[in-house]
Amino acid sequence: MEDPAFSEASRRGLFGLMGGVGLAGLGGVLNEAEARSAPGGRPLTESMLGITDPLAVFRAVERIERTLETREVVWWYHFSWFGLRPDQKPRRLIRYEGIEMTRTKQVGPDRYITHGHNVSYPRSIDGTQWLTEWTNPYTGAVVTPADNVIDNDPGYERTAAGVRSLAPGGQSRPYDVTFRIEGDRLKLERVRVPPPTWPGQFIETSTTDVLLTQFQRASILCLPANGSGMWVQPPPKWLDMGHPEGVLVGYFNGRKCPYPENLPTAFQERLAARHPHLSHVADEKFAGT
Repeated sequence: MEDPAFSEASRRGLFGLMGGVGLAGLGGVLNEAEARSAPGGRPLTESMLGITDPLAVFRAVERIERTLETREVVWWYHFSWFGLRPDQKPRRLIRYEGIEMTRTKQVGPDRYITHGHNVSYPRSIDGTQWLTEWTNPYTGAVVTPADNVIDNDPGYERTAAGVRSLAPGGQSRPYDVTFRIEGDRLKLERVRVPPPTWPGQFIETSTTDVLLTQFQRASILCLPANGSGMWVQPPPKWLDMGHPEGVLVGYFNGRKCPYPENLPTAFQERLAARHPHLSHVADEKFAGT
């Protein structure tokens, strides 16, 4: 299924998007043919894109990570957990394949409500099969690996002021982001600080990249994107990490799919068999908005 927004050919450019933010550093971007034809090759263009206007930051982040349309968007990814115990060497533990699905609804000018969920399934380290049994390399414990489901999202309001949880007492937190041009790509570097109710040992950082030429087309409201990142968290109890249990470092990489139907067939079948209600974001989550 082709998303018209993904093939949009408008060229309004960054100047229109950012309302006059300076564009120093956008010149000299090389395409592959130019790089090969230059004697001895040419250095990649690298610069920071200093978007400071809160509205421009908000719109850029949402176009890259989600969408500025009323619709669903899904990130498909693989991630691995690595164990860090203070008494032993770090070890790669287990791989998962999963999704982060978000439904965005515009409720006012530059004001959006999002709800979503994450679901991922354990895979063998080489990624060739779904995993039903796993042996902890630290303790020797043989366990049944758990599906990883996060479906308690309270919802979020997203505006130029930042992201505000719709849970009682939620406060807007500004976007902690940096935009960097690297050759023909624009990279969004982001740190996510968890809400106060989350475990103390948790933080996430990620990099999402898009084609600079597509980012310049302000009418593309849902940009094709790839992303990777890492996070730190306490281990779930089922891992049976022993004592001291240490922490987990997670590493993920994936891509944004314009529609849930674009997910790989094997994953769609797994999701339909185990969590069919999570194939879309439920309508009732938006009741009253």
